[in-house]
This record gives sequence, C-alpha cells and structure tokens, in this order.
Amino acid sequence: MSLLDVRNLSLRVGANTLLKDVSFRVSRGEIFGLVGESGSGKSLTALSIMQLLPDGMHQSGTIALDGEMLSDLSEREMCKRRGRDVAMVFQEPMTALNPLHTIGQQVAESIELHSRVGRREALGKAADVLERVGLGHIPLTRYPHELSGGQRQRVVIALAIALRPKVLIADEPTTALDVTTQAGILDLLSKLVREDGMAMILITHDLAVVHDMADRVAIMEKGRVAETGVTSQVLKAPGQDYTRALIAASSHAPLRPPRDGTQVVMQARDVVRDYALPRRNPFSVRPTFRAVDHVKFELRKGENLGLVGESGSGKSTLTRALLGLEPVQGGSIELGGKLMDMDAARDLRRRIGIVFQDPFGSFNPRHTVARLVAEPFHLLDRRPSKAEQRAAVGEMLESVGLNATDMDRHIHAFSGGQRQRIAIARALIIRPEIVVLDEAVSALDVQVRAQILDLLAELSDRFDVSYLFVSHDLSVVRAITDRVLVMKDGAIVEQGDTAQVFAKPSHAYTRQLIDAVPKLPI
Repeated sequence: MSLLDVRNLSLRVGANTLLKDVSFRVSRGEIFGLVGESGSGKSLTALSIMQLLPDGMHQSGTIALDGEMLSDLSEREMCKRRGRDVAMVFQEPMTALNPLHTIGQQVAESIELHSRVGRREALGKAADVLERVGLGHIPLTRYPHELSGGQRQRVVIALAIALRPKVLIADEPTTALDVTTQAGILDLLSKLVREDGMAMILITHDLAVVHDMADRVAIMEKGRVAETGVTSQVLKAPGQDYTRALIAASSHAPLRPPRDGTQVVMQARDVVRDYALPRRNPFSVRPTFRAVDHVKFELRKGENLGLVGESGSGKSTLTRALLGLEPVQGGSIELGGKLMDMDAARDLRRRIGIVFQDPFGSFNPRHTVARLVAEPFHLLDRRPSKAEQRAAVGEMLESVGLNATDMDRHIHAFSGGQRQRIAIARALIIRPEIVVLDEAVSALDVQVRAQILDLLAELSDRFDVSYLFVSHDLSVVRAITDRVLVMKDGAIVEQGDTAQVFAKPSHAYTRQLIDAVPKLPI
C-alpha cells in the first residue's frame, strides 16, 4: 500500500485550470521526483498536499496519507498533521525562517506545539535535531542572518524533520547553493529518508539532481503529469517530446565562434581586499580578514570568462571591487588601460554593465520598464532626450526578444525569464564593453536557462561585448565560457581554457567542485 496517494488532483481559479487530473503514489522509504518548468504546477501540487492553497482556489480529487483523506480535513485538523505527519522544506530559507527568533527557538516551537513538552525539554530535543542535520557545532542562540546559506537550509530541514514526519516535501531545496553545499544537502536528505523510512517528494527543475536522488519521477507540463516512471528509464528513454526537450535543454551549450582576441579590456593585478574585524578589547590591534588575496587575471575583448567557487570564496567581493563599488587595499584594476579607482568610478563604470541573480529584487517595482532600462543613461556625459531614450529602450527590448510595447508595463507583469531579459537590456543599453553576470541564470528552469544562454551568446557576438560569468553552476560555466577562473579562500587557485580545466583539472579543489556536480546519463 502506498503511503501517499494523489488521485485526479485538479485545481481551478475562476475559469482557469491550474492542475488537471494529477495522479501519483509515493511509498515509504521512496524518493519521488517532481520535475517541470516554472509554472508547470510542481509547487501548487505540493501546496495542495499541505493544504496551504490561497483563498479562491477550488480543489477536486483526493489526497490520502496513510489511508487518511487529507483533502477532507478541516484547517484545525490539518494543523495537527503539518509538521507531524507531512512537512515541507521551502526553497528560500530566509523567507521560511523568522529573523527575530533564534534557530533553537524556531525548532523548539514546532516540537512544543505537537509534543506538548516544556520549553526546556523542547530546546534539548531541538539541539538533538540540529546535531542530526550537521549543525551540532552551532549554538542554539544564533539567528538566521548569522548563518551561511547552506546552514540556513539545514535549519529549515531540521524544522521539517523534528517530529519525524511520514512524508517530507522538498521544494527546490538547493537552488541557490554552490555545488559542494548542494551535494551535502542532498546527501543529508537521502540519509534522513533511509534512517526514518519516510517518503520524500523532491521538487526541482534540475534533471541531474533527480537522476542522482529519485527512485521514480513525474514530469509535469502545464498542470498535468506528462510522463511518470522509474527515473533511470524515463531519463534514458523518454516517451514524450516534452521530456526529451527538458533533457536536451539541461545539457544545452550555445553555438559560438571560437575567440582568439588579444586586446585586453580589463586587467587585475595582485588585487587585495581586506575587511576590518571588531577589536577583542579597546586596546588591541584591530584584526583584518582578507577576502581577496592577490588576485590577477585579464579579460579580453569579446571573451566569456567564468569565475567559479563555493560561497565565501571571495567571488562577490572581487566582483564589487571590479565594479568600483569597493576600494582595494593592494594591487590595481585597469579598465581599457586606465586605473579603476573610486574617484573615477562614474567615468569608468559606464563601460561595465551588471546583471544580478534576482532580477525582480534589482528593479524598482513602481517604475515602468522604460524607466528601469533607461537608468544607466545617467552615466553618459550627454543624457539623451526622453524621445531618444524611449527609442533606444524599444530597440534594446526587441534585441533581447521582447516587444517595444512592453516598456509601458511594470516588472511584476513578466515571468522570471522575461525579467532576466529586461535586466540584460538594462545592462547593455549604453553599450558597455563588459557585462558582469552574477548568478544570472541560477534560478531559471532548464528551458528558460537555455534560451537566456543563447541570447547572451548572440548579444556577445552582435555587440562585441565581454562577459564575466560569476556562478556556482559549473554546467553553465562549461557551456558558455571560453576561459575559467577557480577561486578559493580569496585566491585564484586555477585558471585556463574552460574545456581544458574541466577535462584535466590540475588543482584538487577544482576536481572537488567538478566531482560534486550532478550529471545526467547522456
């Protein structure tokens, strides 16, 4: 008998059908993958199981957990099951955690609510649970903002498994994590399933993760299950065109002509960035932390250069220094043969564009797309007129695959992939020589990611722009870059042609990163 049985689950909002006859079963000790593009219905399926749907949605079909119909329970009755019988690990840990409470308080709260134990006993059990997820060395008094991304995700997992639920739903649990942290989180989830005999639903757009983790998989398309079966069989011999398209997009590499340019547009020479730390006492020497340690590299005209490394390796600090947003304590950064310094930052910054990881967070939601894309015009000596700006914005929107009429809409009206196209348009609007892409495709599903990579390759050739890809996603770096820099503890430990570095890495850290990347059997 299956532990979780979902039959003919449908979901409507007014006349719109969001889920249609979704059916699958999950057994004890099984990891079940739920895969599809953004908007395919994966998260809505999870929220239906948890009975956490927004008001106004009409659900039909049945959801049974260990023989009990969850779909028939009242909200009061479901509150007793959430956490105890079925629990969920959400995608963004900082959103799931309360920033005002310590991690010990938050894990203990769940135990108190369901176990009816005192605060002292609940805190003791919370310490045991946090140790189980690999955080035994972290004090219970720490707050979420004091932890790294991987540690925060482990706290969210601790919250979910504190009462050893029968079913654990993990919704994109590793999307924003670097490859080694991702591997650690996935190993932890597999271990918990084995030890507790629980069932797990793993929701992701990463087919390689599903291949490594899931026993069976369901491929979702437009609110329905397009294909389901044993994971290895579905991925090796897909029966549906949609599944084949997802697999092809997962390993997609844009076609780019070989680059043999020699003109250097940016050069870093022994760059050092130190941060002052708090004094141990008022009379002690102020200690420093070296975030960037004598980094040297060059970026050539029209080249795609990758910068990879774990969280905390120094990538973001180096990027801020390259953009002229932070001073350096040693070395120099040259842009087009001129020294980049804080006094001349405005003059030089117009030659560098930036595309951030979260396009929605980098835009003012109150402004129209026309105003958002036109923001870099203030860096020019002569700011174009309103009419000239609108003409330039319309032309650039069409260059990135959107319509000129989109400029009068607001950013909330666009999908994630469209927002990223708008971010690229803003970065290129004043024709910079260099564009820095900071995790620009890490949150996108595989098909949208393939489209954005193709777009970036096309724009690179059209505008002869150089890219610096800052990413923890080695598959993206391998697909799009000509050369790669590997960063660890603030230093560049390896650099060279991308294909050569990935084929024969010379540094142990590079080999560790490459080995941690999930791979599809193709």
